Amino acid sequence: MNKQSIFSILAVLTLCLTGCGNANNTTNTVSTKPTETATTETTKPNEKPEKKESEEKTEETTVTETEAETETETEATTLTLAEMIVTPSDEEFEIEYDKQLKINIITKYNGDAVSVRFPTEINGEKIDAIELRSNSVLRYVEIPEGIDNFSFNKCENLEEAVLPENLTDIPEKAFYDCKSLSSINIPDSIEIINEQAFAGCKNLTTFYFPKNLKEIKNQAFGCSGLQELNIPDQEIIVGWGAFRCCNSLEEIELPYNFNIDHTGANIFTECKNLKKATIHGSLSADAEIDRSCGQYPFPGGHTFESCESLEEVVLISDNDEEFIIGCCDFHCCDSLSVVNISNCNLTKIGSGAFSGCDSLKSLDLPDTVTVMDYDAFMFCDNLTVTYKGNTYDKSNINELWIL
Repeated sequence: MNKQSIFSILAVLTLCLTGCGNANNTTNTVSTKPTETATTETTKPNEKPEKKESEEKTEETTVTETEAETETETEATTLTLAEMIVTPSDEEFEIEYDKQLKINIITKYNGDAVSVRFPTEINGEKIDAIELRSNSVLRYVEIPEGIDNFSFNKCENLEEAVLPENLTDIPEKAFYDCKSLSSINIPDSIEIINEQAFAGCKNLTTFYFPKNLKEIKNQAFGCSGLQELNIPDQEIIVGWGAFRCCNSLEEIELPYNFNIDHTGANIFTECKNLKKATIHGSLSADAEIDRSCGQYPFPGGHTFESCESLEEVVLISDNDEEFIIGCCDFHCCDSLSVVNISNCNLTKIGSGAFSGCDSLKSLDLPDTVTVMDYDAFMFCDNLTVTYKGNTYDKSNINELWIL
């Protein structure tokens, strides 16, 4: 074999080897690219995938709609009961005709609206009265002009009531035992608050006593939640137990013209948290001491009986008129320790007036006292009374009998 043949063979081998190298490089390049692509598209563990533009717009729209719905709900919840008022359809009421009185009476409301303006006419018939009992739906009621007789007895969820502007009498048991009642407009035309009108209204903490008020009848506010009494200084007759068991009262001041009715008594009996009472005028409507103490109807007396927290009373004679303490007015006031009569023209003290007042230790009676029952200070074992220079204690206190 000559040299030329050998060179030719070596050239061919070189070309073969070069081709194989290029093929290997091409294979490596192809196999590497998918790996790089996979690496590029793989999401890192702590990174969120990027959202498409259409998805972002959809989410933004959903959020906006949700916010709008929330705002609408908020506006609805901020409406007052008065702003929610409706006049229900005739079909939502039941009426009865009283043959004796010849009047049409709404006896039932079957709707679901909580704020209701009552109609003056249903199915062409004039409405004369409203008598609803134990309705648990109503929270706000508006009584129209022309309906003077109404009652919402035991409507436990009733919170507010609007009365007709020219109403003169609040009917008997108008809001009896409406435990949630906290607000009521009282027009100045009101002259009489009838029996038990607001008895048992535990949430009624304040009340406007109108300028034309003439009479508060028996138990009108008994067991109510009144926390204060802003009674105007005008001639007002007050009946039996008018404010009895008002356990949220802590201090009261009765004006000069606060006139306890001849048949009234127990006006503030068992007001358990009453601590101080200031009275201008007299605690008895009778000029003479009535010896029938304890009978019903009481002829005055028992005004603060069993007010167990009462510590101080201030008695004031306006215009220097005589002051009378009636029968059992402070009976069993266990905490009573101060009786201020320095500005009082005290003339008469009734039977059992201070009986059982264990905390009362001393009392200086003025010479103006001309009538005093023998048991006025019965069971006051810690009391010393000074009267016209003489001293009396439990050993001889029954000698204080002036008739």
